[in-house]
Amino acid sequence: MPLEERSVDHILLKVPTSFNVLLEEQHLLCGWELLCWTWPLETKQFALLEPALLYQLEVVSADSDWPHKALEQVLAGKCRLLCPIWSLSPNHWTLLEGERASPDAPWSLTYRDSLHPPSENALKQARTVAALLGVLDPALPPVNHSFQASCECGWFVLSWMESIVASLSEGPASRLWPAQLAKVWQKQRLLPLEKALQKERDKLSEENKASEQKALKLSKQLEASQARAAKALEASAKLKASAKAAAMKALEENSSLFRWTDLSKDAGGCLSCDHEYLFRYLMKKEALKRSKVDPSLNLALS
Repeated sequence: MPLEERSVDHILLKVPTSFNVLLEEQHLLCGWELLCWTWPLETKQFALLEPALLYQLEVVSADSDWPHKALEQVLAGKCRLLCPIWSLSPNHWTLLEGERASPDAPWSLTYRDSLHPPSENALKQARTVAALLGVLDPALPPVNHSFQASCECGWFVLSWMESIVASLSEGPASRLWPAQLAKVWQKQRLLPLEKALQKERDKLSEENKASEQKALKLSKQLEASQARAAKALEASAKLKASAKAAAMKALEENSSLFRWTDLSKDAGGCLSCDHEYLFRYLMKKEALKRSKVDPSLNLALS
């Protein structure tokens, strides 16, 4: 599949069981992570140029300079380079290896192609990448001693990457022959890893579903609790109102005579009067107002 049509998400897609397949860039990146886990010290010396970055350098760099800044950041302080290159017509993976004496020195490049004869378009793409690295008009003679049978180029790239990394600490011939090592990657590494990742994804998916169901259940319980609390508050308010109304009714029905505790808060009068006279005056006035004075008594307000 052409690079421009593929997702840059590093989700490992399922690898067919057939050996004759074209790998996605995600498989190559996952293979690199395996190499980093196996040889952590050796891989720290390498800068890996991802195919997605190369595509952005080719397509976006005319309108923006961020791909070039990203390239500088990837290469900063590195003296070794691995660059899987994707090309079209035919769809093909090749590998560009770089080495330099110091971070400021120019790159010395080595190119690997498993096709025989080598792909012209792949070589052209490799020279474009070399120009981005400051190497103009490189010869880039293909260096390989084993050729693929059909669509095995991605496996060969992984086997070359492993051989290059392992040679830093184990010697140049510590790995299997590229064709054999490619089969190891396909049958013993990426396919089992794909199954393990799928199992992990299924487990995470089940855990997410369980968490969502638990959250939904708690949400429903909370809504039910809030409804019960609102209903209780409403019942309490109604109870208070009915109790108050009953108390007022009992007071009006059972009090035939006015008491000083029935004095209205809104009652007015002359505050300059003697307090004893004022109290009697207000009591009489309020009593007459509420008709709580015994009719047989003839009380005057004075």
